[in-house]
Amino acid sequence: MIGRYPTAKELAEKLGNGRHRKAGKEWKTLCPVHDDHNPSLSVTEGRVAPLLVCRAGRGCTQDAIIAELRRRGLWPEKRASFDGNIVYSYEDESGRERYQVIRAPPNGSKKQFWQRRPDGHGGWINNLRGVERLPYRLPDLLASEDARVLIPEGEKDCDALFGIGLVATCNSEGAGKWRAEISRWLLGRDVVILPDNDDVGRAHAQAVAKHLYGKWVLWEGGLWAYDRTLSILGMARLICSRAAAEAASARLYSARCVHAVLNLARADVRHIARADQWDADPDFFNTTKPRKERSDGH
Repeated sequence: MIGRYPTAKELAEKLGNGRHRKAGKEWKTLCPVHDDHNPSLSVTEGRVAPLLVCRAGRGCTQDAIIAELRRRGLWPEKRASFDGNIVYSYEDESGRERYQVIRAPPNGSKKQFWQRRPDGHGGWINNLRGVERLPYRLPDLLASEDARVLIPEGEKDCDALFGIGLVATCNSEGAGKWRAEISRWLLGRDVVILPDNDDVGRAHAQAVAKHLYGKWVLWEGGLWAYDRTLSILGMARLICSRAAAEAASARLYSARCVHAVLNLARADVRHIARADQWDADPDFFNTTKPRKERSDGH
């Protein structure tokens, strides 16, 4: 079993049976999932792992291809199990395992999870103290850098989404545990959050969305610039100040109300602008009227 991701060339040679060829930046080789006689698998180098796309139109998903590669010993294992437990491996951008989430068999209706990290001597320490949190399936996430990213609540759902050809990630340790250090891996990505259908799931989705919000930008007459002087915050305070004066209620000028106004503005789709929209519409850069939009960090 291979302990690292193969290069695109290595994979093409292993699968091609002498019929592989290079075409520009990609390799053409035989798809391992269906009975392929005309090389239909496109293999290109990703940031960490090769990108795999079967162009035969036979429904061969990336997960199906990877599963077959693992069966043949051509792709590193993603998940293991022991004593009936399921192991979800969290790897860094180089494919090195940094920690694991262990799912034990349910005790009645209650799910049981714990986390552990390598101790450097072949064993494990049952906590994540001092360990940087990573998004689940990070190498796969980086290898599909142009794909939309789905964020369900757990690893099992991520694996299921990959199984139907989609790209997904999540945080370890369950609902309410998303951290800012995870968000940096999603900068500039098109993200869809899939909440569990309960109050905890919806609260978790809102917390993740708050972490992933873009930055406010202002039109300065000749260019767009990030709001580094907290002008938008000042506008929210002004709105709350006027409302407090009109209603004779100091509570409307509280920090809680100010941030509630900001959150309402962030949630309004009319204030959201993506980089690709700006690139497609030159009027965004030629307008003479001051505008305020939010970007996704680009």
